[in-house]
Amino acid sequence: MWHVLEWIEQDEAHPWNTKAAVRAHFENLCSDLGVMHDIATLGKHVSIDPTRDRGGVRDGEGETNAVVLHFGAGVPIMERPIDFVVTFKDGRQRPLREVFNAVYRFWFMFFEGR
Repeated sequence: MWHVLEWIEQDEAHPWNTKAAVRAHFENLCSDLGVMHDIATLGKHVSIDPTRDRGGVRDGEGETNAVVLHFGAGVPIMERPIDFVVTFKDGRQRPLREVFNAVYRFWFMFFEGR
């Protein structure tokens, strides 16, 4: 959801003249985009360069909260749903689901008006 910005950056119709200006504009409208940047970066790299930190994310973790068994036709299936949590540098924590939902709603409302 962070990388949607790359498509907007390529659109010649936008009024910003730099990639940084596009990102700053949209992060000002939806601060969770910065969180998504950090999550995407941490998913690909071991750490975030402090000069490129956009959302203040320290790390994330998942916790298995249940075991779900499916029986019936076919082979029984066992799943372990996981709740992922984002931990910020100031110690706050937020469910990753909340961040995803906020960014999804932002992009939905943004493109709905286009």
